[in-house]
Amino acid sequence: GPGRGVGGVSGERVERAVSIDGRRAHLIGQSRGGMLAHVLAVRRPDLVASVTTLGSPINGTVDDFHPLLRRNLTWLSRLGDGRTGYIASSCWVGAPGQPVPDTELAHEHPELMDAEREDTCCHAFWPDLAAEVSPEVVATAVYSRTDGIVRARACIAPGYRPVEIKASHVGMASSSQAYHAIADTLGMAARTEGKKPRRPQPPLIERRRLGGPH
Repeated sequence: GPGRGVGGVSGERVERAVSIDGRRAHLIGQSRGGMLAHVLAVRRPDLVASVTTLGSPINGTVDDFHPLLRRNLTWLSRLGDGRTGYIASSCWVGAPGQPVPDTELAHEHPELMDAEREDTCCHAFWPDLAAEVSPEVVATAVYSRTDGIVRARACIAPGYRPVEIKASHVGMASSSQAYHAIADTLGMAARTEGKKPRRPQPPLIERRRLGGPH
């Protein structure tokens, strides 16, 4: 589902990196990757120094997606129903404002409006996506009015420094303006982190097990 990987492999990798280096991590995510980065920062601000999202719908609904993307999500959800590890209709249960009454998904699957269900894969993901990041995490939301896939307003959330660039949704990955925004975020976070003591490194034998430098 949309939240698959946040509490599993991704979280473990960040925790491993932080335990080796002794400093909090910097997360950069594009599109869905930014959603995952936001949720991880909400859940573990002790591990995350900064988050930079690129064209990520961290504050929107499926109505903020391009109609073709909405249709693809509908079909993918149908194909995934009854299968493990795939996005399915149940993945949207409890999503903040997703789907809303006028969306295609809501009309075709009225059961998705029951936000009280807790037996779905992403029931814990959506509330965390709607939550604000900790003030201790430097957060930047990069968005574009020429995105073409996600509306700009869906990419801006409380607690984030909004940065507008001119790029397509896919083009953000190679946009010099996006890289400048990332550099600014890393700089601000570095100044904040520089005032804090590093975490104590694990013993040498533990660093070897984690894959860090000897």
